[in-house]
Amino acid sequence: MWMSKKLKKALKKASKATKAVPAFRSSPPAADGAATPAGPAPAADTERRLALARAAVEAWRIERRAAGAGDERLTESARRLLGELEAAGCRLEDPVGTPYIDGAVMDVIGEVPQGVALQVAETIRPAVYVDGNLQLAAQVMVAPKE
Repeated sequence: MWMSKKLKKALKKASKATKAVPAFRSSPPAADGAATPAGPAPAADTERRLALARAAVEAWRIERRAAGAGDERLTESARRLLGELEAAGCRLEDPVGTPYIDGAVMDVIGEVPQGVALQVAETIRPAVYVDGNLQLAAQVMVAPKE
């Protein structure tokens, strides 16, 4: 195949430029030397994790509201959705009823009484872990222990 000198030079230059920029890898190269596919860009992965976390929170809210309204079909659908999100790497932690420790990784809505033992009285949003990393801190309301 015939190519002009300019085209050959441009292709050679482009080939060198792409070799100089390594692809982001989500995992180390294989021990046997086999090629591993390049992973998503870091910003795209962060957006994916945040989207999964937000979807998990909304499924959790739907499940709670449907259960409170007595809608068994919707409750079961929300539970299946939560199961799928768990299979995708999401884990939810609802801290309601647990002791509140000052400095814990959770956002407290409202006032925090001082000088009394506290517990989490209500969960506004559960803590969400994606691939084992905290993605969204729990939002809670606290009250004195009963």
